[in-house]
Amino acid sequence: MKKIVLMTLMSVLSFHAYSHDDREMCENLAIQAEWIMIARQSNTSQQQVYDIVAEAQHGGEHGEMLSDVIRAAYALPIFKSDQEKQLAVKGFGREVLQSCMDDDEFDVPDTRSATEL
Repeated sequence: MKKIVLMTLMSVLSFHAYSHDDREMCENLAIQAEWIMIARQSNTSQQQVYDIVAEAQHGGEHGEMLSDVIRAAYALPIFKSDQEKQLAVKGFGREVLQSCMDDDEFDVPDTRSATEL
């Protein structure tokens, strides 16, 4: 399962090129954030996710923003039930999208529990 998550994360990070349109860029970032959170909830190491992002981005201009997303995802706990994990993934994606749309700088989403998201 972890290999599938890692391969999918790599594909998503490579496929979702950033747009000059703010809305599209934020939506792409939210999709990537969800996959990062899936990796987190699958107990993938933070270093593995950083390595995948670095490889997929090829030193791209949004690497720092994705590093912030990774740090925020790994600040959250790994939840026990599949339902809590799904809520964490969707909630995290929404938080990243909202944060991105609110201003030009990415703010680390808050780290409430999955049931609060």
